[in-house]
Amino acid sequence: MMKHQIAFLCPFRVGLLMGLLAAAGTARGEDGYYAGQCADGRTIYFSLAGTGAAASVNLHLEGAWSEALLFQTNSPQGQEFGGGEGLAGEVRWPVVGLRLAPTNRPSAAAGWLFLNADTNGLPFTARRIAVPAGYSRKRGLHLWGRGGGKEFHATWPDFRDDTAFHPAISKLLDAEARGELGRFTAGSHDIMWEGLKTGGASFDWEGTLDTYIVSLGTNLVSLYGLSYEYTGGAHGNSQAHGRNFILDGGKAREFFLKDLFLPGTNWVAAISAACRRELRRQGASWVMPDADPAFQVQEFTAEALASFNVDRSCLFLHFDPYAVGPYVQGRFHVALPWRELEAWLDPKGPTAPLRGSRAAP
Repeated sequence: MMKHQIAFLCPFRVGLLMGLLAAAGTARGEDGYYAGQCADGRTIYFSLAGTGAAASVNLHLEGAWSEALLFQTNSPQGQEFGGGEGLAGEVRWPVVGLRLAPTNRPSAAAGWLFLNADTNGLPFTARRIAVPAGYSRKRGLHLWGRGGGKEFHATWPDFRDDTAFHPAISKLLDAEARGELGRFTAGSHDIMWEGLKTGGASFDWEGTLDTYIVSLGTNLVSLYGLSYEYTGGAHGNSQAHGRNFILDGGKAREFFLKDLFLPGTNWVAAISAACRRELRRQGASWVMPDADPAFQVQEFTAEALASFNVDRSCLFLHFDPYAVGPYVQGRFHVALPWRELEAWLDPKGPTAPLRGSRAAP
């Protein structure tokens, strides 16, 4: 339940709404963030949001990447989701579907993950580890087809366990989301008056900031944030934000890509070469040998590699639209197995305890 929604409901309506949510949850688990394990030993994290045709799943499978999965249908076997982008003859994101089995266990989920349309599902079980929190603000006015304004939504996992580490990260995300809400919606009345005078859909501005779990441990948390802003023009723009934290001196400390590697090594060149190789395999236009010289990317700087996530198997790097290809190609993700980076990794770095660990989440 988002904080802004609760504030505007009387106690009776809150109780009724929570009862309805609980009833719906018995059919497929409840909205929230889940951690589990697949039958092959890989960890799985996913968020579940919405009901019916508006439901969606954002999923991370250890060692792989997936874009959001959207509701497809209800069946006797459970609620089914599908998605993932692909190229002709080659799939960029391997996850193609997920089926959540009906369950009567509160805050638990089970089902099958489909990595290929021609194979059987991979069974998994999961438990809810965080509830959804969020802010939402809409400011503006429309009269007789004119007007405009700004609308902003943010969601993130609210950890409520008995550690100091995880709730501290939720508190940080809360403060950042509140700040982004204020930044984006500032000047809403100026946009509204422009729309009232001029008209046009470009005066309806929209912003979102959503955060998902990639990896969760007692000493390390990796989160994937995705922001989107539409401020007029042909389309909006989105940006990936890899956020990574370790427990340091009893507090949550964010770490960065340079912290993973041995000082004095040319790790930037090594990561850059590996990313160009993988991006060419995925078909990113601007890393191809025959790309237009005006757009061609021949190497990446440390700044260009700044958005990353980690799990037990891989380092993931994110490239936003326009970074390695035109807008129509969307976002690219590169997964680099830890074993390929051993020569540059700091054995005492923040991910050292994580790499190769096979313990359940």
